[in-house]
Amino acid sequence: MGIALLDSIVDQLPQGFERAVAVSYRHHYDITNLRLDLLAARVASMLQKEGYNALPIPASERSEDHPIKAVFSHKLAANLAGLGWIGKNCLLITPEAGPRVR
Repeated sequence: MGIALLDSIVDQLPQGFERAVAVSYRHHYDITNLRLDLLAARVASMLQKEGYNALPIPASERSEDHPIKAVFSHKLAANLAGLGWIGKNCLLITPEAGPRVR
């Protein structure tokens, strides 16, 4: 999924009171999660074939709803890998895309 597609969705969010914008955003969010999950499964499979241990973690898997807790923090992992920093908004910020990353 390209940055241009994400920009167009994000840029429409101030009009969030319009149902079509909210539905479109949720649809793209779900599709992005499916693509991320498929990619994680492929990478884990390739690593396992090379003899490494690998476990794909779903993009938005929660272990608890109240308070919201994830099985694995992709945001923290990206931060620790040096891909960006955690901003005051609690989002991962990257030099290339700012907070518009998944």
